[in-house]
Amino acid sequence: MATAEKDCRRLSIKITIGVCVMDKKASSGPMLQILERLQAFGEFEVISSPILE
Repeated sequence: MATAEKDCRRLSIKITIGVCVMDKKASSGPMLQILERLQAFGEFEVISSPILE
């Protein structure tokens, strides 16, 4: 493995994603799947903020 690849893996920077949607949309099946898949990689932190109708 190249030295640059090792250095990149050690950094492990997380990307923060803010989700601002209506609560009904945020808890829908497709949205939950998308957010779970993003978090499964370990590179993303998801912050959700529901919008009041």
